[in-house]
Order: sequence, then structure tokens, then C-alpha cells
Amino acid sequence: VQAIVILKSRHRLHYLLDAAGMPRSTFFYHQKRLSEPDKHAALKDAIWESFERNKHRYGYRRVLLDLRNQGWVVNHKLVYKLMREMGLRAKIRQRRPYVSYNGR
Repeated sequence: VQAIVILKSRHRLHYLLDAAGMPRSTFFYHQKRLSEPDKHAALKDAIWESFERNKHRYGYRRVLLDLRNQGWVVNHKLVYKLMREMGLRAKIRQRRPYVSYNGR
């Protein structure tokens, strides 16, 4: 949709939509959605602060518990989706193999 919006000044919209294989109503629906403000902006800020405060060690489950302790009423699926969109991944520590040898 963004590419079509950019090219719309040089080419006719009808041709661009045919080339993209997109219906006209779908184009205008997505164009309207692009201009709307992000409804999860405050929640994204809270997720980012929780993630930073815990030194990138919390995954979505612990971030969710931290948010709920702060008073947010939010579903775990939304926290998972937003963390994935923001590219937030917990640091995973490397497991060392078990070695029972303690002799010489």
C-alpha cells in the first residue's frame, strides 16, 4: 500500500491496483489504517520499559506479570504479538554440559 501511495502521483491508481492485484476497497482500507495513530503506543512503552528494567532477560510471560503488577489489564497474546513486532527477545543463557569428572 505504501508503494502504491508513492507511485500514485506518477501513474493512474487503476493501473497500479491491477499490477498489485489488489481490490480498490482494500487499498483505501489499508491507506486509512496507515494514517491512524497506534492504539497500543502506551502499552508498547510499558513493555519496553519493563524489558529494559529487567536487562532484556524477561520473555513475554514475565513481562506480562510485570505489567499486571503495574495495573495493566492485558491479554498474554497481545503482549506476545507486540513484543514480536518490536523485536524484543529475551537473552537465553547457554547450558553447559554435565561433567561428573572431578578427579585428576
